[in-house]
Amino acid sequence: MNSSAKTKSSPQHLLLLSLWTGLTLLFLYIGLLHNELPNNELPRNEFEKDKPIKQISLFWSGISSFLVFKMAYKLAKRKIKHEIQYEAEQEIQHQIQHETQHETQHETQHETQHETQYEIEHETQHEIQYEPIAPIEQVSQLLSSKSILDRQAGITLLQELISDGEDLTGLHLSELNLTRVNLAGASLFGTDLSNTDLSGADLSGADLSGAILSSANLDSANLSEADLSEAKLNDANLHRANLGNAKLRQSDLSGANLDGANLDGANLNGANLYETNLNNANLIGASLLDINFCKTNLRKANLWKAFLDRDSLSEAFLGGTTMPNGELVNGSRSDELSDE
Repeated sequence: MNSSAKTKSSPQHLLLLSLWTGLTLLFLYIGLLHNELPNNELPRNEFEKDKPIKQISLFWSGISSFLVFKMAYKLAKRKIKHEIQYEAEQEIQHQIQHETQHETQHETQHETQHETQYEIEHETQHEIQYEPIAPIEQVSQLLSSKSILDRQAGITLLQELISDGEDLTGLHLSELNLTRVNLAGASLFGTDLSNTDLSGADLSGADLSGAILSSANLDSANLSEADLSEAKLNDANLHRANLGNAKLRQSDLSGANLDGANLDGANLNGANLYETNLNNANLIGASLLDINFCKTNLRKANLWKAFLDRDSLSEAFLGGTTMPNGELVNGSRSDELSDE
């Protein structure tokens, strides 16, 4: 039985205690009533008759008194026990509340410290991550991103820098997709554009001197009047590219594909054209001095009014080639050697 049940049973015990107390007083009154009367006022036979009643009353009064004291002792003992138990429960509850409060406070402090530390680290990382960087580096990061939106943002930023006349020397743009990008007039000296897709791009008037364009895709790109002096264009695809009046002095075009390209008035003095494909290329008025045309494909190329040493074409592949004087050549020594 719990303390609440014991508390509820206390009124019953108090009622019994009151009842036994009343009975005790009643028996005492009955037993002691005759002591107050003089013995000579009662007849002897009446006195002897009431004597058993007096004895019985005193007996029961003794028993009632015993029960009263016993019940009073139990009630006192129960009350003391209940108070001890109540105090113990209060102590336990106080300890639990104290421990709970301590744990809650500790957890709150720990969480607060953790959150504060996380916020500091996050803000530090955020500041480091978004620390202002140079525009050129930002362009490289955006253009190298896998996100289409980032690449578009990089192209936009690159075009803004070009329009502002920013010097983009040494920019790394290799292996990117820059199809149809407008880089007209850009200063891209020494820029790494190797393996980059620049098909349909506008690079007219751009400074690409010393740039690395190895294996780049410049199919149908506009490079008119661009400066490509000493640029590396080996194995590049310049199919149908417009290189009118472009500067290609000392450039490396070995293995490049210029099939159908326009090189009208271009300056290729000292360029490396080893195994270069100039099939059906327009070289009208181009400057082709100090060039070794070893294994160069000039079939159907138009060299009318071009500046060159005719003997330098001895190892080139000719066929349907229009010479500088307008003469149409159907074959060359190298063709004959290949036929043998």
